[in-house]
Amino acid sequence: MNQARALGQHWLSTPINAVYCSDLKRAHMTAQQLVAPRNVRAEGVNVTSESGGNNNDTRLLTPIVNPLLREQNFGIAEGKPWAAAPSSADETEEEIYYSIYTRHEKFPEGESLDDLAERADKALDETVWPHVQQALASGEHRDIHIVVVSHGLTISELVAA
Repeated sequence: MNQARALGQHWLSTPINAVYCSDLKRAHMTAQQLVAPRNVRAEGVNVTSESGGNNNDTRLLTPIVNPLLREQNFGIAEGKPWAAAPSSADETEEEIYYSIYTRHEKFPEGESLDDLAERADKALDETVWPHVQQALASGEHRDIHIVVVSHGLTISELVAA
């Protein structure tokens, strides 16, 4: 969490339009730490930016939780041991799940990478695109800074979207 707070401190001179995060605990806590330095300043406490910026944005930022930003759902394999391929050492009482290598495969009750990509597209439609459309419609071609706090596989699909 110190890294998220340090990043938030570094970004004090950057106007941020919105912060979105997954509803999973780690991402939500990271987003809260990211906005903490800005919110301390907005509440009137003197916080100096390491970058020396002079941003007058004093709005409190609250992370907006969006469940579409969750990590891939691994279904019945969630939290279970994984292995690249079956081996004789895997013969234990505990059930082991083997890696999936294609985008369309998924564990029972889970989602595939293709499913995750579709969800990532929806997440962008709900989070980032409204800000872009608003800026374009207003005729202001200004910088828009949207922070998205998510998880590894989801981020890879968000970037690809």
